[in-house]
Amino acid sequence: MEMKIERGFVVYTLGKLGKGDVFVVLHSGPQYGTYAGNKITTPRDTGADIISSIASEKFSSSLVFSGIPRNPFCGIDFNRLAPTPEEALRFSKARDDELKAMMDRYAWACSDENDYNERMALYRNFWDTVSSLGDRFFLIHVIGLKLAHIPTIMDIITFDSRGISMQKAQETADMMTEKFSNELEIIADYYRKAMITDYNLNFCHMWEHTPGQREWLDKDISFLRKIGLVEEAEELEKGGMEKQRFLDIVEKVTENVELRVTVEHTFSGKKAFAPKKELLDKGKVAIEIEVSRIMQHFPDLGSEMLLYLAKLA
Repeated sequence: MEMKIERGFVVYTLGKLGKGDVFVVLHSGPQYGTYAGNKITTPRDTGADIISSIASEKFSSSLVFSGIPRNPFCGIDFNRLAPTPEEALRFSKARDDELKAMMDRYAWACSDENDYNERMALYRNFWDTVSSLGDRFFLIHVIGLKLAHIPTIMDIITFDSRGISMQKAQETADMMTEKFSNELEIIADYYRKAMITDYNLNFCHMWEHTPGQREWLDKDISFLRKIGLVEEAEELEKGGMEKQRFLDIVEKVTENVELRVTVEHTFSGKKAFAPKKELLDKGKVAIEIEVSRIMQHFPDLGSEMLLYLAKLA
């Protein structure tokens, strides 16, 4: 293995440069500020680096870790587009709905010309380096323990069938679920308890009107309606629900959860502007994998699942 430290990221090369598979963790950098309490909610993908590194060694693949915060005001989100100087300035002054929209699209915000040029050079070097490493890329992210994510343990994102066809992705997901069914059955209890604990710790932040927070609450409300808990959904939507009442709902919903690999159940990949432009538009193959946060406690299993996915895809 060869390691090269670049400004803002680290590259590990195990295979032949320009050929083969590459694992990329775009949000493995440090997290600036708190998650739930910060107006700019940009958590790191904790655990994606562990699972990806084990998988890359077993698969003799190259590996890239981002090394800076994804917070656009004090770092770079490599999953988003590079803004123009005018867009970066507008982004730096954005508030509320416009702020959320610009966070969804652009990689950074700044008002200083030197700062802009420095971040642009870093961003450009990152994607030029990544794209030169191989011809098929697995972009590894982590999804939180949310009601709306049930029953996903891993989610395959096809990029509108550009990275992998929807049919092939579904076949792969079903085969993975079957192959690892015994392990997923064991993990299910840890998954359930971890989700209850997570909601218990973050309950006080659920009704904060911050970018992204209301979006997650709405997704949980929609999920409850979808599974027939309409009264509970309406009660949650009104606000003011007692913590224990909500935790009882979470416990009820997760009681008999059957984890499985899914296809675009948690995310569609529509905000992954940079991978589409820097990889897919240039003839490369890119597949996004969203891994449940619980898998950081089972990294060997997570890496085995990634390897099996890579072989099937």
